[in-house]
Amino acid sequence: MSNKDNSNAIGNPEPIEPNDSLFDPIPCIVAFVGGIVALAFLAAPTRLAGATQSAKLKWQQRQLEIEQAIAADASGANRPTIAIESSSAPK
Repeated sequence: MSNKDNSNAIGNPEPIEPNDSLFDPIPCIVAFVGGIVALAFLAAPTRLAGATQSAKLKWQQRQLEIEQAIAADASGANRPTIAIESSSAPK
């Protein structure tokens, strides 16, 4: 499609300069490092989920032990008995 009012001709095609290429080293390195960081960020929750679950289970186990100790103490099962010797009584 040509414009007869435009005096500027399109001209011959010009080659792309090597510095203007898509595979310039600096953007490639930045993209690679960004991809590694994104992958590490996305993988982190799965690694931490197991640790969180384990800590929760340990906490629940400890709470159960505390509740059992309180229940046993309330029933008197673990109360120490004190022996009173009759030798200290006056004769």
